[in-house]
Amino acid sequence: MATTATLPAKPATNGTIPTLEDVRALCSEEGPCLSIYLGPRKAGSGDGSASVRLRAILKGIERTAEERGMNPTDAETFLAPLLALDRDPGFSAGHHDGLGLFRSPRVFRVFRLPDAPAEDSVFGAFFDPLPLLRSIEFGPPFYLLALSRKRARLFHAAPDGFEEVAFPPGITADFEEFKGLDLHETTWRNKTSSGGGNSLTFGAGADRDKESKHFRDFCVALDRGVNALPGSDPVVVAATATEQSTYREAASSPRLVREQVLLSPDGGYSTTQLSEKARAVMAGRAPTAALRALDHFSNAGPALTAVEGNAIVGAASTGRVAHLLIAEGAKVMGDYDAIAARTIWSGTLPARDENLAAAAACDTLRHGGSVWVLPADRMPAARAMAALLRY
Repeated sequence: MATTATLPAKPATNGTIPTLEDVRALCSEEGPCLSIYLGPRKAGSGDGSASVRLRAILKGIERTAEERGMNPTDAETFLAPLLALDRDPGFSAGHHDGLGLFRSPRVFRVFRLPDAPAEDSVFGAFFDPLPLLRSIEFGPPFYLLALSRKRARLFHAAPDGFEEVAFPPGITADFEEFKGLDLHETTWRNKTSSGGGNSLTFGAGADRDKESKHFRDFCVALDRGVNALPGSDPVVVAATATEQSTYREAASSPRLVREQVLLSPDGGYSTTQLSEKARAVMAGRAPTAALRALDHFSNAGPALTAVEGNAIVGAASTGRVAHLLIAEGAKVMGDYDAIAARTIWSGTLPARDENLAAAAACDTLRHGGSVWVLPADRMPAARAMAALLRY
């Protein structure tokens, strides 16, 4: 069936981090809708420029639009802002973060996605907001403690940035400097305990044992600094398995999370790479609000819950879903029009082969509900979707 792009696109918004309200606005758009997710592209990296990848994606979209009955002139108008972006030198130069590109007959939006989603493109009756939601739900800000036998560095991660920050006053971040202070303090303690006689550092232990004790003391001191950090943002540690083990044995801070970034921070990793590794690890943590939704689902009776795809899609289309839980990467293909009893007006793009998880997410958000994208192992009854109903 032919579709008509009647209104001009709004100007693109480049480089902004999406908000939940941005996602709700996208979900209220009428199709055809094109969602494109691009991973980071660095100029000269050898993985193909952003423009090369976008051109390849758009060629495929042109074929899909033709197959779905879109008028060639309408398709040209529809894709024009994306083709213009492809010719933008700034876009061709690459981008450190992932990008989300969203086009409908009325809008064109470009969002920066720090958590670097998997590359994908979806052309259909709805936008695919799921990777976008996953980016937003990467969770509250957190600290990254990059720890090695040479030094410790502290970074703060927020949706709009990742920057190195100072430790609280009195915390020594250089291990060699700390060893000097630690040795001086231990010598003083042993002199005092021995009545001021010969100084003892760590007795007759081997040098390796001395080094291990120094490092454990270093970890204890760093943990005091972690406890003194402002706010309540969680702390994840980036270190080798050995250093991770030592730090966790020494640490008592309740802000330390069980997730680990297993690498040597002094192994040539850039700040951007540390950010990517840490965000990837923290993305697996369900936000507190999502955990509350899971708890509500578990305590609700069968009349207020749904786990069958068709029942969820039908409920979402009529605004009955309060909380929708979706497994990360879920693709539940089906005939949305038939399930939701959707009327196909002239010029409307049919939704007979849509990702029902994305369609249900759009309907839930459009009606003011909440959508949570969770790791598959957190989903109730190992389902791709689960819904807590309003009534």
